[in-house]
Formats: sequence, structure tokens, C-alpha cells
Amino acid sequence: MTNDPAAGSATERDTQAKHENGGGSFQVWLFAASSALAAVLRIVYLLPLRGQPLFDTPQRDSIVYVERARAILAGDFWGSGVSFHSAPLYPYFLALVMGPGGDAGLWWVRIAQALVSALTAGLLALTALRLFGRGAAVATAILAIFYAPFLFYAGELLEITLTLFFLSVTAWLVADEELSGRRLLVAGVFLGLAALGKPNLLILAPVIAIHVGLLRPPWRPQVWPWRRVLLLALGLLVVILPFTLRNKLVGDDWVLVSSNGGINLFIGNNPSATGGFWVPTAMQYDLEASSLRVAEEALGRELKPSEASRFWFGRAKVFFLKQPGNAARNFLRKTGLLLGHYEIPNHFNIYFFRDYLAPLLKWPLVWYTIALPLAVVGLVFASRRSRATRRAALCALGVGVSVVLFFVTGRYRLPILIWLLPFAGAGLLMLWGMARRRRWRILVLPVLIVITSSTLMHLPLLPAQNYHEDWLVIGNHWAGREDWEKVAFYNQQALRENMESAAAWQNLGYAYFQLARSEDDFDRAEECLWRAASLDPAMAHAFGNLAALYFKLDRPLLTQPCLERALALDPALKTTLQELVKYMRPKMEDFEQRSVDYMARIEKNLAAEPDRLDYKIDMAYILALRLERYDESEKILDAIDPTAVAADPELSKRVERLRIRIERARRYTPLLERPLGPSVSEVTPFSR
Repeated sequence: MTNDPAAGSATERDTQAKHENGGGSFQVWLFAASSALAAVLRIVYLLPLRGQPLFDTPQRDSIVYVERARAILAGDFWGSGVSFHSAPLYPYFLALVMGPGGDAGLWWVRIAQALVSALTAGLLALTALRLFGRGAAVATAILAIFYAPFLFYAGELLEITLTLFFLSVTAWLVADEELSGRRLLVAGVFLGLAALGKPNLLILAPVIAIHVGLLRPPWRPQVWPWRRVLLLALGLLVVILPFTLRNKLVGDDWVLVSSNGGINLFIGNNPSATGGFWVPTAMQYDLEASSLRVAEEALGRELKPSEASRFWFGRAKVFFLKQPGNAARNFLRKTGLLLGHYEIPNHFNIYFFRDYLAPLLKWPLVWYTIALPLAVVGLVFASRRSRATRRAALCALGVGVSVVLFFVTGRYRLPILIWLLPFAGAGLLMLWGMARRRRWRILVLPVLIVITSSTLMHLPLLPAQNYHEDWLVIGNHWAGREDWEKVAFYNQQALRENMESAAAWQNLGYAYFQLARSEDDFDRAEECLWRAASLDPAMAHAFGNLAALYFKLDRPLLTQPCLERALALDPALKTTLQELVKYMRPKMEDFEQRSVDYMARIEKNLAAEPDRLDYKIDMAYILALRLERYDESEKILDAIDPTAVAADPELSKRVERLRIRIERARRYTPLLERPLGPSVSEVTPFSR
């Protein structure tokens, strides 16, 4: 027992609430039934996904976490450097569950996550029970069990499922009318665990602290529960501090959790920001390395991760200060995206899974378009029911603000649902009760709220969406297995969705290059790679692959500028292209002598037989496709009698192919002369 009067009051209220809501047996039944049904549904969702490329093998961010988990299993417990990605705890969970089983162990990770997600559904039902009573708790349980994004992300090798579970425990703990210090301590621990997956959730600490204490009159210190606020902070520190100390001891840098906060803030707040996750092409392949490199180039010195993060914070700050109008419009747009119906993908696309991979997602499930309007009804009519409900509403608002400050995706806004779903349960119960009692006049207002909310959710803030990025991911999966036929097929699928996808053209060109067995195959590869470079002149990989292609075709006068441009756009490619760099100079020297010898031999042949068409075509060929002298080559071709060429199908085909290659070179090679332009950090208004 405790002598804290507030704690005693909380205990009495808790006892009264248990009596009103059916006692402890109802709570146990509610939690057990909700969790069990949710677990069954999530496992049913997972079963058809086994064997799918996007499911069996880690992709994108998951690769980082799985590789770190394998390193932990291999004995590298602490790792190296400062944590960049925002989930330093998740690899330890992976290592614990997957064990030494390799990729086979990833199936059990997903089963474990399905069970964790099921517990989240049960906890949301208990939270609603504390806040609104039995009816709302049952409604919330139904919404949480069938909430489609919960099912979808339970199958992702990402930290979000763990984060939601820790956050749901926090929400359940702070749903008390009056919080005891002991519960605040535990709430701080679970909030800290959630923040290890999403550091923006730390905003909830001051929200909760203000609501339980700082709103009380400062001139009456005897009623200000400062000890309880300190216990909340202590709970947070118990969890966060070990990872902060690890960053210092292992990485020699004071970083609270992870060092990606600055670049994430910049991504969401710059003149080119879309509201979602978008970075320039040159920074897409390795955001950690490229963001550090750009910051170091801008400042002219080596930087620690915390210094690079501060650099990007500074660039975002400049945007706020120098372009307040654009910043305000950007903030409003992100608010619209936060409340919008569309689940913006950041890893995999839930709608792609629904349409192609996961049959259960086609069932009549609960989506954001249902949850948010019901939650608005609950917020309007039930948020003032008690201090606990007001606290829950403030927590939802705090999480929303923290997301909008950075950028919006379906996964990043998911923590808001931990508080919105209980309000949605209350709203659903309210609508059902009014309709059942036929209180039509009173029902008008909540129905109008639902209609208005649903309408605003469908504002056209995003361009038409397609699945080209999902086909790209599948293509990349097969590229890792060097199955170039499938790489070509899936990138063709991507181009059917979006013909302006530079990445798809680049990948398709590289696949054609790997499959090339004839001149026509090399032509296809060249055309695709140039299409990619023209659509995105900053795509270093396209120029790097063009350099490799021209090296293969013995066209070093184009190999060299393509190589130089690739390395200028992304110095990290030097390792990938090191063999090309190594052999470039000797081949250039050898090429010059071979060209002289070849030209001399052709000129000698022409002198002996000036009317031989094949010799003339050979001369045009060497001028165009070895020496890159297109005007001289075309003069020779124009001087040839077209009738004589047409009489020989083989010569006709050679002339036609040569003219196509000359036209392609004239069309695309000017891209190599374009100024590279300023770096990401130097673009106005980000210049120092």
C-alpha cells in the first residue's frame, strides 16, 4: 500500500470502474477473446504469403535489421558505430526469435509478430474499457482485430508491430483517471521501449507530464505531483539511457537513440518536399552514407553522426525561417496526408499486397476510412468524459503533430491509431445506440461529422497512385539472384504502370545488358539506360552501367565521360566500378593504337577498291562507334548509293543500325555535357 492520496484515489476509482464494467472476469475474458481472435486472423493472413519474393527474403530497411540480427547471433552484441536507423532494439528481437535458422527463422519472426499484434488488439480493448465502458470496449476490440494495416504490418520485418504493442501498454496504463507514481514509472518504461522504434513518440512524455501535473496551480505545490512526473522520466531513462551510452562508448558520439532525426526532418521540410518520404536519387541507395557525405562536403570536414544530423536540422530550420509561407503550406499538406484515406507506402504497398498477394486483405476489413470518421465522432462527443479521455485525446494529437513535423506515411501515422481506435469504438457505440433507439434528430450531427470527415479524407492531395515501385522491388529481388529474365519481366511490369520511372528503365537496361548476346540486345540496353539518364540526370547508376556497356562495346571515348559522371554523382560507386576504373587507362592507350591501325587498314582497302560498299560502311562504323565522329560518318553514309545498299539485305541492315546508333548518340550524349549542378545541401535556400 502507498500513502500517496492520489494513488489511493486511483485505486478506489479503478475498483469502481471494474465493478461498473463487469469486474476483473470481464476484463480477462475481453482480453483473451480479443487477442485469440486477432491471432487467428493474423496467422490466416500470413499463410498464403509464404513463398512470395517480397515475403521470404528481407527487402529494403529489413535487410539492415536482419543483417544486424545475424551479427548479434554471431557474437557481435554491441555492433559498431552510432545507430542511424530508428530501431536499435528490433534486431535483438529478431535475433532472439529467428535464432541460427537463417531465412527459415524469419517465418517464426512473423508468427511472433502476429501474436504481438494480437496482444495489441486485446490491450486496445482494455484501454477502451477503462475510458468508455464495456460497449465501447467490445466495439474497439472488433475494430482492432479487423484493422487491415495491423494485419499487414504484422507480416513486415520492421519495428512497427513491437512499437505499437509497447505503445498500447502505455495507453492502457495512462487510461486511469488518476495515475499513481508506480503506474507512471511503468508507463515511462513502455513509452521508452516504443520510442526506441519511433523516437518521435518521446513527445508523449511532456504531454502526459503536463496533463498529470503541470496544469495544476504552481502556487499550490502541495497538489503538484512532481514525484510522479519524475517517475515517468525515470522510466524513460531506464530504457533510453543504455542505448545512448552504447552510442557514446561504441560510436564515440552522444546520440540519444539514432542519428537520422536531422535528415528525416529535412526530407519533410525543404522546397522540394512532397509531404511523404522523398529524397534525391543520389541519396536513395544508402541514406546514412549519402546524408553524411553531403553534410561533410558542405562543411568541408569530417563529421560525427550527431554533427551531420545537426547540419540537416539546420537546413530544415533555414527553410522554416526563409520560406515561412512554403513551410506553412507544406505543414497543411502534411496534415491533410495524415488525415487522408490513402496509406502512403514507405516500404511495401498494402494495396499491392491486397490486389496481388494477400487474399485476406480483400475481405471486408476495417480501414482508416472507417476508423477516422468514427474516431472523430468519439472525440467530439466523448473526449470530455473524464480526465483520462482528455489525456488520451491529447496523446493522439501529440503523436499526430510529431508525424506532421517530419513526413507522413501509412506506417508512421499508425501509432495514432492506438488512441484513435478506442475513440472510434466509442463513436461506433454512440451511433449504434442512437440508431437502435431511433433518436434520429440527435443522430443528425454525428452522421454529418462522419460524412464531412469522409469527404475531407478524400481530398486529391496525391497524384494517381500505381504499383510501379512494388514491381521494382520484386525485380530487385530477382536481380539479387541474377535471374535477369525475371528482372526484365518485372521492370517491364513497372513501366506498364509508369513509363516515366527512371529506376525501371535503368533496371531494365541493366537486365538487357546482362542478357545481351547480339548487337540488337546491346542496342536495347543502351536505349533503356539513356532513357533512365534523361528522365533523371542525377541517376548515377544509369551512367555507371552505360560506362560498363560502352567498355564492353569497345567505345572508350564514351566510357570515360559516363564513368566520370557516375562517380561525380555518387562517389560510393567507385567500389562497384573499381574494375572498370582499373582497366580504363590501359584500354584507352591500347585503343588509340588499335584505332590508328584499323583506320589505316580500311583506308588501304578503300584505296585498292574504292567502290566496295562494305569498306565504306566499315569506315563509317569506325568513325561513329569508335571515334564518336558522327558528322564524318554520316557524310560517308550519305554518299553511298541507296539503291546499291538496298540490293544487299545484310549491308542495308548494317547501315540502318548504324544510323540509329548515330541518332541515339546525338540525342542522348549531350546529357554528359550538362552541368552537374549544386549538391543537395547547396540548393537555394540551403546555401551556407
